[in-house]
Amino acid sequence: MPGQELLEQVHFVGRVSGRNSDKFKEIGLTPTPAKTVEPPLIKECAGHLECRVVDIFKMQTHDLLICQVVRAEAEADFFDGRWIPEKFHRLHYLGGNKYGLIERAVAAQGST
Repeated sequence: MPGQELLEQVHFVGRVSGRNSDKFKEIGLTPTPAKTVEPPLIKECAGHLECRVVDIFKMQTHDLLICQVVRAEAEADFFDGRWIPEKFHRLHYLGGNKYGLIERAVAAQGST
């Protein structure tokens, strides 16, 4: 889970192919071994979801991957069993070069 401070790096790795280059080296991110899947984790991220692809749907501009989370970990400062939006602003891709940040969480009445 990348935070706001990784905006430029996230945008770079999302638009540049890694087939002919080392994106980690080019953008200054640190790969670290995952525990249950082959692709590496990114050390600079506040949280990680290790996933296995269950299905792939072709969309207009991207593929939609349906995944099963097989392992999750996060920095305790930002997650205390649940995400703490006031402490960690995670990035959400909105399309093109636009990203969103969620700065607070709200709950409906009667929900837990």
